[in-house]
Amino acid sequence: MPHHLMPNIFGACFSGQIIVLDMIRDRYVVLSHGQSAAVAPYLGLDSAFFEAKIASNTGILQKLVDADLVTAQTFSVVDPKLNSVSPSPQMGGMSANGWKLADNAFEHRPAWRWIARALLDLRAAHKSAAKQGLTGVLKRCSQAIGQNELRFGQTEEYTPFVNALNWACLFYPKPTKCLEWSAALTLVCARAGLASKLIIGVQSFPFYAHAWSETDHAIIGDSTLRREELSVILEFPTPLLELPYDRARHRLSYSTGAFNAKPGLGFNA
Repeated sequence: MPHHLMPNIFGACFSGQIIVLDMIRDRYVVLSHGQSAAVAPYLGLDSAFFEAKIASNTGILQKLVDADLVTAQTFSVVDPKLNSVSPSPQMGGMSANGWKLADNAFEHRPAWRWIARALLDLRAAHKSAAKQGLTGVLKRCSQAIGQNELRFGQTEEYTPFVNALNWACLFYPKPTKCLEWSAALTLVCARAGLASKLIIGVQSFPFYAHAWSETDHAIIGDSTLRREELSVILEFPTPLLELPYDRARHRLSYSTGAFNAKPGLGFNA
């Protein structure tokens, strides 16, 4: 009988380590190999994928419960918010240099009106990220998705909007991170009746989180290798996430850095 992640927590496994994302506090927690091995059986995960270093981590489950990351209850099924599929160390991992627009991002300039529209949506994504972090970004995307009748199109149908957003980044006065770019693409496409998914993937060595966009069958505006390099921790929209949150009960992080890792959360490795 596995324990579940709390409602606001999503998780993934990467190369023998468990990584969890706290949607409300806008932070990540990376468990060490030993911590991951110790807690894996309690989460219904196959222990064969984790290093057997349990002796010094016998209290890890209670620490996760005390930190409001894991419930004290047990359930008959594994939590669907925990992605247990992990890329192999040979295939996994992005460069520590992080993400930037592709070298050919500005080869084709769309109409200026498209760039202007994309610039407004990019500003909206930046504003939401600055005020409410990841939660604010997903709220903004959720509103755009709910206000339009959307369909998944062919990959080439998204190209003009990707180009317009890339050019909008040239004129926006602040640097654009991957989360803001993907959120803005969701807004731009929604206005055109096109659906897209905002994906967040993670790795543990070193810790890195990256956001990108997909149709129902392909990655758009980013490397096609993202799912081979990173473990997916969130696919949005998802019925497993309820927005908006009750601000009276939860404290939100207002950091402008959308991805803030907190390895270990003070747990002993």
